[in-house]
Amino acid sequence: MLCFHPLKGSGYDFYVPLLAGDTSPTTPAPVSFTPRPAMAARTLTSGWRMRANSRRAASTPPSPYTVDENGAFTDHAPGFTGKHVINDEGEKGDANEAVIKALVDAGKLLARVTAESTQYPHSWRSKKPVIFRNTPQWFIAMDKPIAENGKAKPGDTVRARALHAISVTQWVPPSGQNSINGMIVNRPDWVISRQRA
Repeated sequence: MLCFHPLKGSGYDFYVPLLAGDTSPTTPAPVSFTPRPAMAARTLTSGWRMRANSRRAASTPPSPYTVDENGAFTDHAPGFTGKHVINDEGEKGDANEAVIKALVDAGKLLARVTAESTQYPHSWRSKKPVIFRNTPQWFIAMDKPIAENGKAKPGDTVRARALHAISVTQWVPPSGQNSINGMIVNRPDWVISRQRA
């Protein structure tokens, strides 16, 4: 289902898909709960599902890059540029309240969920909340046959070559072979553009 953005007329003059969710913070029943697939892992998965199963996928614009590496909204979030989702101390920034105020002012806020009812992932290193950012990424296709001189041999993939190289390498200590082998055997397409801020 495509909907008008709730802040239409304020720089958000485009349709957004309303994605069917698996759960909601307040009920166990499946509900439609988010307009953008760039906000969390669950909504990203719903976005992929929608694109894979929809004839409208080609006409649905990609999610904009709304949060920069410093946790602040970019110019892809008109009216909120520079507002921080999370501040430098890892605490809630000024962005949430600014967005909620804009929705209230537009008469478009349907409900407000308290922070206690929403769980966010945390960094195991810093113990601070992690924000999801939609960023361009580069991947290596692990199971796509490698073409040489325009021809690909079945079974000749990055995964197969990597596993072969692991098997003929002398490992010190030997347990390192099991570790790296396990990562390559089960790895989906390999993201090579990891970003941490």
